[in-house]
Order: sequence, then C-alpha cells, then structure tokens
Amino acid sequence: MKTSSLQFRGAAHLKHRLILATLSGKSIKVTDIRPDGLAPGLRDYEISLLRLLDALTTGMTLEINETGTAVRYVPGYVRGGDEIVHECATSRGIGYYAELVFMLAPFGKKTTRVVLKGVTNNPLDESVDVLEAVTVPLMRRLGLCTHSEPVHVKMFKRGLQPGAGGEMVITCPVIPKLDIIKLTDPGYVKRVRGVAFSCRVSPAFSNRLIDETRRILNDFTGDVFIYSDHAERAKAGNSPGFGITLVSESTTHCLLATDATSSLNEQEPEQCAKLAAYALLDEIDQGGCIPSSHQCMVLLAMALSEPDVSKLVTGKLSNAAIQLLRDIRLFLGVTFKIKEQEGSEALTLSCIGVGMVNAARNRH
Repeated sequence: MKTSSLQFRGAAHLKHRLILATLSGKSIKVTDIRPDGLAPGLRDYEISLLRLLDALTTGMTLEINETGTAVRYVPGYVRGGDEIVHECATSRGIGYYAELVFMLAPFGKKTTRVVLKGVTNNPLDESVDVLEAVTVPLMRRLGLCTHSEPVHVKMFKRGLQPGAGGEMVITCPVIPKLDIIKLTDPGYVKRVRGVAFSCRVSPAFSNRLIDETRRILNDFTGDVFIYSDHAERAKAGNSPGFGITLVSESTTHCLLATDATSSLNEQEPEQCAKLAAYALLDEIDQGGCIPSSHQCMVLLAMALSEPDVSKLVTGKLSNAAIQLLRDIRLFLGVTFKIKEQEGSEALTLSCIGVGMVNAARNRH
C-alpha cells in the first residue's frame, strides 16, 4: 500500500528532517528547493549529505527531479557494520556531516565506522575539536553510547577551506533504547581548556591566539589552559590557516564550547581569539547545561527516550532548535513544555518520550 509523504517547502532544515524521517519511518517530499536564480536546486553539500545517508542506511528510496528542486525520500533502516569512507563537499565542514552519523548510527544493526574526509575547521560548522571534546562526552550522558562501548572520534589530518585535506574517523556502537534524560543543573564554571591550531603558517599564530584569549578569560577565571597544535606538513591539509577551540567545564560536569577559524579573507589571530572568547562568555551567561550548537541533538534524544519525563535546561533556543521542536511534533507526536527561568535567560524544556526501540538490531 502506498503511503503519503509529509510535505515540506524549501531546503532549510533538510538534514534534521531526513534524520526524523529515517528514525520515524515516515517518507517526506521537499519541493521548491531554491527554485529561483542561476543555480536552482540542491547544493553540493546537500547532495553529499544524501550520499552519506545512502551509505548509512539500506532499503531507502530517493527521487530527485531534473532541476534538483524537488526531493522525495522513503527511508530504509540504519544498517551499520561496514566501514564507510565519505568524501565531504568542501563548502561545509565535517561537523555538518558528523551530526547525521551521531544521530542515526546508535540506532543501527551493528557498530558503524565512518571515515569523513574534507574540512575539519571552518567558521560555519562545528569543528572536529568540539566533536572530540564535547559531543562525545555529551552522547555518553545522553545514553547514546555507554562507558563499556563509547563513541570514538579521532582526527588524523586537519583541513581548512578551500583546499580541505582533513580526515577523521567516527566509531559509533549501537544501543537498544534511550533512558530518560535529566540535564537541569548547569553548575558553576571551574575551568576552561582549549586548543589553538595553525596549519601551513608560522607557529607564532597559535601563540598569539593563546595570549589574546587568556587576556580576556583571566578576568573571569584563573584556571585557563590552552595548548598549541601546530600541524606537521603531512597532517596540515592543503590550505593555510589557524583557529581556536574553547571548552568550559562546570562543577556539574556540563561542557560548553565555542570555536573560531580564520576566514578566507585576511584575519588577525587576535580577532579570531576574541570571537571565540566572547562567544564562550555569552554561552556561559545564558546559563544552560549544553552548548547552543548541540540543542538539536539533545532535543531529539529526549523525544526518542523512554515514555517518562525528560528535562533540559538550556540557553536561548537557536532557529534550528525551534524548527526541530515543530518537526518532532509532526514526525513523532511529541510536544515539549517550555518554561522560562526567573532571573536568567535559561529555559527549562520537558517532554515525555516515545520510547523508541532499536528495531534494526533484530533484523537478519
């Protein structure tokens, strides 16, 4: 029997809708994807994302019209078990593609190992440094992996735009189901850690990043340590550049992170350091338990968790998170309750999960 597809217009939030469609088993149809202009339809990074989704799953059906302005997706199931090597489009960072892996691979049949090649650090997407320092520990707290079978993220080469050349490996085990999630106490910041990197430029750039960052953050805490990572030529990718990643840890083990990478135009290391440092202070000021960049991952995990109350305290919701809440209600029938905290910008979100079980583990 042919089932109807959920209808959407425009390319915005395509990745999260593909994830929800795969996990819920509901097909989607997206129309009016950039219908105007000289280059209508899907962009290269969206096509690359669809290829990665095809590699992660089996049994899916994908229909794209001639101009690329309409897509119909009928999901299969996440298989896992194979090593996937994927060349990412260099217009987006590896972090853009890694989110798809982190959200789908735990619900596969077997442990998934994915090699992603492309841009490891760019101004738009989460850096691989943030994935290693924040995303992996957060997945453990969410129950998307266990202490005995953790998620592993390893970067072998850095790669900056436009030449790329970076490479990382994600190893993600499967889980049977998700327990309820409670992230409600942000605590107080006790330390800040970070890494300042440079590729195919003088190592002095890393030192300038560190000095400027410490100048700003030492007014708030004395426990600031940032190490320098000057990539060897064989591991420095194909383009020059520099950047910094900062991670704050609280007394309740909550991690907040920001990063900044040199843009393609001329940019001083001090300017890059200021962007990262002030962004981290803004994240801390909002009073949440998670970085704003990880809101979508946590909200989805809450919706998929056991049918009991899950709670999250976070800062101001991003536009992507707001739209994801609407899409979660559409795909999964889960509605979130949002409450403002007095005297703070923080929000408390709660929901009752659908109790999703990993059915792919029982497939033969």
